Amino acid sequence: MKFFIFFMFFMLKSFVVLAASSNYCSQVNAMPQIELKTSYGNLIYDFSMNASELTKFSKLSERKAEKGVFSEGYTHVLYGHGAQVQARIKHIRKDFYCIWPEKIELRFYLQDPKIYIANNIPKASCRYALIVRHEQMHAWIYKTTLDYFLPVIWEKMQDVVKNLKGISVQNKSQAQAAVDFLQDYYKLELKGLSDKFATLINAEHDKFDNWDNYNAEAKLCDDFDKRHKYYTPINYLSE
Repeated sequence: MKFFIFFMFFMLKSFVVLAASSNYCSQVNAMPQIELKTSYGNLIYDFSMNASELTKFSKLSERKAEKGVFSEGYTHVLYGHGAQVQARIKHIRKDFYCIWPEKIELRFYLQDPKIYIANNIPKASCRYALIVRHEQMHAWIYKTTLDYFLPVIWEKMQDVVKNLKGISVQNKSQAQAAVDFLQDYYKLELKGLSDKFATLINAEHDKFDNWDNYNAEAKLCDDFDKRHKYYTPINYLSE
């Protein structure tokens, strides 16, 4: 019984020492330099599809149009994230090295923004101008939502880095694996933020894509065309 108690005490002590060693690298390291980079991408216009083709294309997207809408314009934007770590290694004692990130480059960005306009809409019409304006508003929603969300990313990742500023390895040959672990850890946290960003941005688009707004936009061109004796009512419904 005494031997068993001594053995358990020894194992507990060893575990505490090991845990303390694992935390040591993070505790003694100063806060690394953190840089957050972003980009809005280069917006381009695509006129390769007619309204029927564009409707089918938009239905395959994650951002769904209002049910029953016949798409004459569509805005598609990807977004991505990444992390790059510059680290240093320091020999603390036998079989104990610290890997410390000196600089962490975080990336959170919009990618390949593209506005699709149906090629069967007369370019001289009010309808065409309205569709372009509508889709430009969607592009603006992506940009402004990213602007709003960047401080959220910055604050969250500051806390993430504080919680893991360094890790320990037994030899230099494990250094790259440790750096890869840090990068993957930061990327995983960014992935969670990316999911929240997707939820937020879809909610903002939904505020704009609804029947009240569609009808208000349709009335703009109805009134304009009546005044200019060029009356072609906008039909947002699929046939």
